[in-house]
Amino acid sequence: MKKRDRIDIIRLILEVSNEAGYDKKATKIIYRVLLNHPQLKEYWTVLNESDLLSYDEDTHTFKITEKGLKFLNAHNETGKLIEANNTTTRTTIANLDAKKNLKERTEFY
Repeated sequence: MKKRDRIDIIRLILEVSNEAGYDKKATKIIYRVLLNHPQLKEYWTVLNESDLLSYDEDTHTFKITEKGLKFLNAHNETGKLIEANNTTTRTTIANLDAKKNLKERTEFY
């Protein structure tokens, strides 16, 4: 299993906090993102100070902010660009390998 970095965990917390019809209490987020309570508190502090996530004291639930939504959108767009670039790079490498193999086979005959 690939080790998650901080940005991935932040993205997951924001995504879970953004899901419609879902109770966004700490315990549910802990289970969905696979964190323990001290880890969630650490991330919540960072997200709250960055104004990406807010906490409602009355309902004890987390809520994504407008800035958090913008962060998620930017992260998703960046991921799409990186994936498109990786796909193009893999295709180019495969094409170069195919040309090299074809050249080697034609030189053999």
